[in-house]
Amino acid sequence: MTSKDEYTIPEQCPAPLTELFYAGQFARVIAECNIADNNQLLLRAEAHWQLNDYAAAHEDLRVLYNRDRQFPQIIRRIVQLLMDINEFTRAESLITRHLCEDPINTQNLILLGVLYLHTARYQPAKQVFQRILTLRPDHYGARFNLFVLSDALGDYDSSQDNLCAYLLQNATDSNAHYAKSTLNIRKNNLTAGFNELEYRIFQLHHKYDMQKYWLPGGPIPNSVFVFGEQGLGDEMQFARYIINLCQSNCERVVFLVKPNLYKLFCDSLVHPKLTIICEIPPQLPTEKWVYLLSLPARLGVNAIDSIPYLRANPTKTAHFAQKLGPKRAKYRVGLAWTGSGRNNHSYLPLGDKQTIPHHHLPQLLHPDWECHSLQIDYKNNEPALYPQLIDHAGEIKDFSDTAALVENMDFVIVIDSSICHLVGGLGKRAFLLLPRPFCWRWGLDNAHHKWYKNMNIIASTEITGKNGAGWDGVIQQLQQRVHHE
Repeated sequence: MTSKDEYTIPEQCPAPLTELFYAGQFARVIAECNIADNNQLLLRAEAHWQLNDYAAAHEDLRVLYNRDRQFPQIIRRIVQLLMDINEFTRAESLITRHLCEDPINTQNLILLGVLYLHTARYQPAKQVFQRILTLRPDHYGARFNLFVLSDALGDYDSSQDNLCAYLLQNATDSNAHYAKSTLNIRKNNLTAGFNELEYRIFQLHHKYDMQKYWLPGGPIPNSVFVFGEQGLGDEMQFARYIINLCQSNCERVVFLVKPNLYKLFCDSLVHPKLTIICEIPPQLPTEKWVYLLSLPARLGVNAIDSIPYLRANPTKTAHFAQKLGPKRAKYRVGLAWTGSGRNNHSYLPLGDKQTIPHHHLPQLLHPDWECHSLQIDYKNNEPALYPQLIDHAGEIKDFSDTAALVENMDFVIVIDSSICHLVGGLGKRAFLLLPRPFCWRWGLDNAHHKWYKNMNIIASTEITGKNGAGWDGVIQQLQQRVHHE
């Protein structure tokens, strides 16, 4: 979640303006707000913010601040806006000025601690959150941020302690329960983790009647509709459990998947009980329905089976083999160095830390390798910058095409993105390069358990920041590994 998503809508705003805001009619909100009214001025600032007009949003907030420095949430929103545009010095100056006037104001102390997190000052951040707890032992924001910090730094025992203390005060917080579930899975407490994962459904929009939902602890239905959910990588990672469901007492399984996964899953998940679709039917076609990530808990999974379960289409694989021709180097290697940036795998504000900065790319282009890009789009037109990198974006229409290309590689180098789960599911030998903090999927310091036995995991030993700091050590480790190839 970005600061833009944490918008503040004053209750005193007229209902028509609020409805326009929730409907996404931000230009109309801006035009129709009465800026003489402080509540409407804040709403206009939020509308500018939603349209990424940071200058106009900041001007509205500045005017409101000068009118009434005590206006609810005004300091928080100014600070968050300044941090969104990387004006950290100005944000810190505003916070410290107010803390000089009121040094025990916990709202401003929280802002200071979060700013320290943004600027990678982790020890000062920890001290600020601990100070807040001495002032207010029940302050859930400080407790949750201590969980975030401990989790990012790999102190998972402290992370769990802070999260459990937070949940004692906020037992219905579905985000915290989701964090607890992933922490348990990270620590290989799979039964507890998969059961706790159920809390995430409170964050989802349900298409069908919850009375038809396959509840935890309920018997396996005669027929069940499985919703693919979350990101592409999540669907590929948890698709392994579809066949487990088909091998149970269930007589019919309908699996809804994202369109660009449809052909891959049709080639891979073959069972007479299974129907795969990519368009949601207007009526529930089965007795019960359930979300994909709920299947491990429903099936009583207590161990991770890392046997390959995805398959490339043989015809497409042969097409790429013919196109590529004989190898021109010792190894034919697939590369995926950038993700969508939507999944940060951490509560820390680290930006698109999954992506390896393109200036590191030459270090991945080994002279003894024939290097093939697995990317379908580029942020810096890398194939033009590095002619050694062979581009296939024009031929990749969906993940079944990517799978066929991967099958023609000797091994693959990937980051934690959807392609990582494709390569893992195919069983292709791969090096997975991880930033820090890395996702819960990869266990404790990436050695506790693995979802894919073919993955050689190389993780950073330091926090990977917005500027890409932390990747040097990972790439050096990779070079040392492949030097012996």
